[in-house]
Amino acid sequence: MWLNTPRRPLEASGTSGQKIVLNGGLNLSVLDGWWAEAYDGSNGFAIGAGETHTSTEIHDTRDAVALVRVLRDRWCRATISATVTACRGAGSPV
Repeated sequence: MWLNTPRRPLEASGTSGQKIVLNGGLNLSVLDGWWAEAYDGSNGFAIGAGETHTSTEIHDTRDAVALVRVLRDRWCRATISATVTACRGAGSPV
């Protein structure tokens, strides 16, 4: 997983995130730059909804809350589900 947390709209070209996709990884990033265009809800994870704020303190706090939420509610559940499915397929009594 590639974690990318720049302040919107200060994302650079994002080539590192693009490279991780080519190597079979997933992106977890704010919706800025190329990820705002490529993210479709099923090909990785988004931090927040692409909003920007005039206060960097508010911006950082909201991004932090959104990051914890996506890790807790989406990534952990997806990882646990995939692990249970793999274990059941291997005959493990999970």
